Amino acid sequence: QGGVAGCEATVSLALVVETSSTMTSDDLTDEIVAGLRDNSLTTLCLDYSCKNIGLERAEAIASALESNASVTKIELSGWNSQGSPGLQKIAEAMEKNVTVTVCEVLGLDKPYKEPKYRKAVETFAKEAARIVQRNSEGGAASASSAAAGETSG
Repeated sequence: QGGVAGCEATVSLALVVETSSTMTSDDLTDEIVAGLRDNSLTTLCLDYSCKNIGLERAEAIASALESNASVTKIELSGWNSQGSPGLQKIAEAMEKNVTVTVCEVLGLDKPYKEPKYRKAVETFAKEAARIVQRNSEGGAASASSAAAGETSG
């Protein structure tokens, strides 16, 4: 079956973009958010090269990801000027999520037209690796401790 490598067809919403040329960015975001909220996704694939997700849509996805209990893998690719600002929002959501134990940031081997986009992607990848390690080592206790530190400090 075609689609994004490493993502199951039943949970990859990036795959929907490849198979439906009539789906808008808003439709895609709505489907992702619904899947996150009802905990029906186990893998979240965000390919910014297919559709313009942008900051507003990344914020909606991030908000739903914060409390999601089913996603264990996130795969990000195709970052560009539209996707770069959304990286921080996704990272902030991952910080609150304790189920994500795999995060693949694809495309770091490709040149970026703007160094600031590459820097944003590299920063995200570093944060994601730290969060994945925390979650793999018993995320719930670590996330609770981190949240307590935020509110007391």
